[in-house]
Amino acid sequence: MNPAADPNSESNVHGRWTTAQLTVTVRFVGPARATEASPANSAAEPGAAKARQFVVAAELAEPPAEYDLAQTGDLRFDAAKEQAAVVGSALVSFVKGVSHEQRSDIIKASLLAQLAANRKVANPATVDELNAWYGTYFDVLSQIGFAAMDRSFAPSPVQRTDFDAGAAILDIATTLLAESSEALSLVRRTLDALRKMPDDNPSLALLNRASQATNTSRFQMTVVDQEHGAGLRMFLMAFGLEAKSGLMQLPFFRVYTGQVTVQRHSARFAIDAHLLAAVGETIALRVDPYGDQHIRQLPDL
Repeated sequence: MNPAADPNSESNVHGRWTTAQLTVTVRFVGPARATEASPANSAAEPGAAKARQFVVAAELAEPPAEYDLAQTGDLRFDAAKEQAAVVGSALVSFVKGVSHEQRSDIIKASLLAQLAANRKVANPATVDELNAWYGTYFDVLSQIGFAAMDRSFAPSPVQRTDFDAGAAILDIATTLLAESSEALSLVRRTLDALRKMPDDNPSLALLNRASQATNTSRFQMTVVDQEHGAGLRMFLMAFGLEAKSGLMQLPFFRVYTGQVTVQRHSARFAIDAHLLAAVGETIALRVDPYGDQHIRQLPDL
């Protein structure tokens, strides 16, 4: 067998491979996905077929020309733990009780939405282009089981002479997560964990790289929990920044002191768990080639 065809072969453990040589699979360690039909899954099947067609046809940004396998590893999710991961320009956190499969499906759905938005608006230069990026991001999520509720957008740019990403996230989270003290606490601990990382930490480096363009920056933080009696829900806090100086290449949690235009997005999503599970493997087929270049799990919280 050609070594490039087998991501588990010893020759593929280290080194760099071009996209023509290898498709990288980010493995989520845990129980196998159930395949037996259930009444709920059967009822979701028409919608699942449409969602699969959407995912298959989605135009995504090109994967990196090379994959660095030195850092590739398994992502280990545990429903009994509060956990988080950097997914491109997003921080995705989970409270206890969200299953292993749901965590992996949600992370890959987040990556799919970002890759589609990156293809649509490859290098946003203004807040208007950042808003177009977010428009695609929200649209993709809506097609694969995420129904946006209570979506909020600050349409008038806020002019600032300083900006702290962590403080901005907490400002929105305090209101958005007022009904869920557990989720708000998780946001604080996730941000604290990132603040303690050195600037060259791989997770923070990924977040910095994925969130910044030439003179704009965007980032999202999401928290997923189980609402009692109402299933999965996801809270989103998102920002778009345009720097007037044309310089946005700064570490994520450092205060930016130049003139910057800030726009904010927030939303609460009701997640159709059956639909997301039904389309999860199709999403994985689209995003797995992007592998470790876009996803890094943080230490357990």
